[in-house]
Amino acid sequence: MNSIRCVVLALACVLSACAPPSSGSDQADSTDAGMVVDAGATPVADTGQEPVDAGPIEPQNKCLNESDAAALDGTFGDNNETASELAKSCGLACFQQQGISVTNECVVDCMRPAMDGAVSDECLSCFGVSVICTTRNCALVCAADPSSERCVSCQCGGNSNGINCYEAYTACSGRPSTIECP
Repeated sequence: MNSIRCVVLALACVLSACAPPSSGSDQADSTDAGMVVDAGATPVADTGQEPVDAGPIEPQNKCLNESDAAALDGTFGDNNETASELAKSCGLACFQQQGISVTNECVVDCMRPAMDGAVSDECLSCFGVSVICTTRNCALVCAADPSSERCVSCQCGGNSNGINCYEAYTACSGRPSTIECP
């Protein structure tokens, strides 16, 4: 429990310092399919008009091939954990290692052996998308307990940005989330 408190306090210190994000230029040449480089939002001039919702993100269907779909319907390891449970564990481990700058590569590298390589890196990257979304929008709420009602509510869009991280997973994977948001 003390280690979680330390992580949360460290995160709070990092967030309050408002350090500028890295340029990501050292990652731009990466050939790792499990890594997603986010250049961040592009500043837009204020036109005085309300932003228009572009609608839902088109599914990328990265987890619909036969072998990924079959594996994702199973459980893994001695504890018979689901992919979603492994993603939470790996997300927390990556957060403890990397702080607010969790990478997709970390999540994929953590999940791959836990799932005995049964799921493609392309599909595992969708879990990384969800973990990164959670880290960016719900870190302080979810760091202590990723399975808490407060964390799930935050991931379902109950965060200051109104972003639903389960929808991000669904858009990437083409599969519905196992969590139903209220």
